[in-house]
Amino acid sequence: MTLFRFARVCVAFGALLIAGPAAGQTTGALDQLIQLSLAAYGGEARLVQLATLRVQGSITVKGQAQPGRVERLFQSPDRLLNMTTYAGGPSERRLLVKDRAWRNGQAASVPEHIAMSLQAARLRLPLLLKESRAHLIDQGQQEKGGRRFHAITLPVSEGISLAVVIDSATGLIVQTSGKLALPDGTNADFTTLYGDYRVVEGIAVAMREDHYAQGAHTGTTSLERVDINRPLPGNAFTP
Repeated sequence: MTLFRFARVCVAFGALLIAGPAAGQTTGALDQLIQLSLAAYGGEARLVQLATLRVQGSITVKGQAQPGRVERLFQSPDRLLNMTTYAGGPSERRLLVKDRAWRNGQAASVPEHIAMSLQAARLRLPLLLKESRAHLIDQGQQEKGGRRFHAITLPVSEGISLAVVIDSATGLIVQTSGKLALPDGTNADFTTLYGDYRVVEGIAVAMREDHYAQGAHTGTTSLERVDINRPLPGNAFTP
């Protein structure tokens, strides 16, 4: 399997916190939105040159008394290491290398594999929207709190898609959402909200991520350091 070939996996996405109307916006409007978003993040030329990303920060999770530390190493387009540690508590190491994924050194489950692949896809937004333009599904606009948002569905693979909500005024992505169909017939709904954007080496980075599952807030990731196109450890993507 590759990022764009997760066959035989039953996943469907939706349940946006900011819901959009049915598709039907003009092609020109969607193209303009993508160009606005690319410009907001630093421009297409700069985003194409983003080869590696390393971020460090803190994470608060429901059920954990103390905040933890989080570090992500990303090599475009499909290598991702996500490490989370808690003082005196559990730690987790999730790794994606092309079409394979591991959790703490063991082969990841299908839902864990999908989650890692979608996380890698999110790290390539909004450039991935431009690259996948022919396959995007325009969900239209909606106004909320005096602001207008535009929702787009990005098919990542057969049966797998990512919902992306963009601020129509700024072009910044404010939300990504999904619904994962589990083997037992239940659904796992998850959403990430993005905020506190700052420009790092010419690229806009969301320094705050709020995570939700089944509509309940489960945690917050606050980035403290972002390194772009810096050398990564040679063994970073070794299981």
